[in-house]
Amino acid sequence: MEQIGFGGGCHWCTEGVFQSLLGVENVQQGWISSLGEYSEYSEAVIVSFNEEVIALEELIKIHLFLFYIFF
Repeated sequence: MEQIGFGGGCHWCTEGVFQSLLGVENVQQGWISSLGEYSEYSEAVIVSFNEEVIALEELIKIHLFLFYIFF
């Protein structure tokens, strides 16, 4: 099982989208930050997924699309 965190948007809005995808096993909502100069927290989801069913690249595309349409 792989995990990735997606921040920068409303976690309530994105949680349901990621939960509906085949290959996504779990979605946790909360807050996330990066390290270094840009370490402020933002709303986020942590997506646990099976890379044999859904590729990381597809999850990234979906995240960027959601960010584009919501903001």
